[in-house]
Amino acid sequence: MKGVGKKKIEEKIFSFTDKNRLIAKGDSILIGFSGGADSRFVLYFLNKYAAKYKIKIAAVHVNHMLRGKEAERDENFCRKVAGEIGIDFYSQSVNVKSYAKKQKLSIEEAARILRYEVFEKIAEKENFNKICTAHNMNDNSETVLLNLFKGTGTAGLSGIPPKRGKIIRPLLAVTRDEIEGYLSSENIKFITDSSNTDVNFLRNKIRREILPVVRSGINPQVDKAILNLSEIISVRNIFIKNHADKLRTKLLEEDSGKLRLKISLLETDSTLLLDEILRPELIRIFSFSPEYRDIEKIKNLIYSQKGTGASFRENLYGIREKNEVLFYRAKKDSGDREITFRLGEKVKTDDFEIIFSENLKKEAGCEIISLDDLDETFILRKWKTGDKFQPLGMKGKKKISDFLTDIKIPSYKRADVFVVENNNEIIWVVGYRISDKVKIKNNSRKKAKLCVKKKI
Repeated sequence: MKGVGKKKIEEKIFSFTDKNRLIAKGDSILIGFSGGADSRFVLYFLNKYAAKYKIKIAAVHVNHMLRGKEAERDENFCRKVAGEIGIDFYSQSVNVKSYAKKQKLSIEEAARILRYEVFEKIAEKENFNKICTAHNMNDNSETVLLNLFKGTGTAGLSGIPPKRGKIIRPLLAVTRDEIEGYLSSENIKFITDSSNTDVNFLRNKIRREILPVVRSGINPQVDKAILNLSEIISVRNIFIKNHADKLRTKLLEEDSGKLRLKISLLETDSTLLLDEILRPELIRIFSFSPEYRDIEKIKNLIYSQKGTGASFRENLYGIREKNEVLFYRAKKDSGDREITFRLGEKVKTDDFEIIFSENLKKEAGCEIISLDDLDETFILRKWKTGDKFQPLGMKGKKKISDFLTDIKIPSYKRADVFVVENNNEIIWVVGYRISDKVKIKNNSRKKAKLCVKKKI
C-alpha cells in the first residue's frame, strides 16, 4: 500500500471521528484489544495520534476461555504489545461457556455481554471516560444482514452505532481490507482468531460466504452502501423515537405492575408505531422484548371483542377490555389443586388465607353462614368454566362467569377467583358473594364465619 493510501485511510477515520464527535481533548480511552487486525490497528492509530488528540490510552484484553492454548497466546501477545508501546494493560478471564449455558444464550452473545461487562467495570474503576472498540465497516455490514435475516425491526437495520454511551467506534469508516493493508505496509504484526473461520457461526457464514458473492457479483462497494443505509435509518429512528415517546405518554399507563394501552386514543399513526411505543415499557415493566409476531398479536387484540385474551412468552398476558388492552404477568397457576378444610381451620394460599371459625363477630371480608345441611368437609378451589351457584338473594342459579360480569370484575382478575364448595355445591365466591343456600334464617341452628384475609 502506498503512502497516499495510508493517508487516505487515516483521513477517513479523522473525518468520521470528527463528524460523530467520538474523541475530545483530554479523553482517557480504554481500548478493547483482542490482538486481531482491527484492534491492533486502532491501538496503533490512537497511540500514533495521542498527542494530536491530547488523549491518554490503555488496553484491555478479555480471555473468553474458549480456545485453550490459543487464547493464552492471544493474551500474552496483547500484553507484550502494550508493554512495547508503554501503555497500561488490563486483562480478565471470563467463562463464556458456563454463562451461555446458565443464561441460555449463544456463545457469541454470551461472549459479547461478558466482554462489555469487563470493559465497563475497568473503565469505571480506572476512570476512563471512553471505551474504544475496533468494529469496522465490514462488521457493520455483517450486523445489518444478521439482524435482517433474524427478522429485526428498524433498530437492527441501523447497524453498529458510532457512539453509544462511553463506547466509541472510529474504525466504522474503513474496511477490513484497508485495515489489513495498512498493517502490512507498516509491518505491524497481529494474530488471527481461528474461530473466525468457523462457518457454524452465522456471522462467519455471512462474512465468508454471502458478502463476498455480493461484492464480486453485485456491488463492490456494498459495505459503504450498507453503512450509508445504517446512517439514514439511524436518523429516521431518532425522529420515530421522538414521536413514539410523545405517543407513549398519551397512550400508556402503568398501574400496580400492569400496563394499560388506551386504545380509545389510538390513531392510525399510533398503530403503525406500536412496536416503538410498547417495546420500552414492556421491557421495563415485564423484562419482555416483543418479537414481530407478538406485536401482530397485540394488533389483533386491539381490534377484537372485549374479553379476548392472548398469551405471550414468560407468562405475560394481554386482554382486551372496554377501552384498553391490559398487559399483566400471570401468577404461577396452582392448576386444579383443591384444598380441603374444616371448621376451626385456616387455609393459606400465596395471596390470601381463609379463616373458618365459630366467632360470629362481624368483620370486613367475612360472611356468616348457616351450617345446617352442610357436610363437615369444605373445599377451596379456583372456579372453572361452567360453574354455577345461587347468589344470595336470587331464586335461580347463575353461571359464575356471568356473575363476575354483573359485578364488573375485570377479565384479568377472573383467573384468580376462588370458590368454596360443600357437597358439590358452591357456597361462596370468595370475597364476593355467598350462596343463598347458606344464608342465615330464623331457624338456623348452627352458624359459622368464613373470612378471607389478603396477604400484605
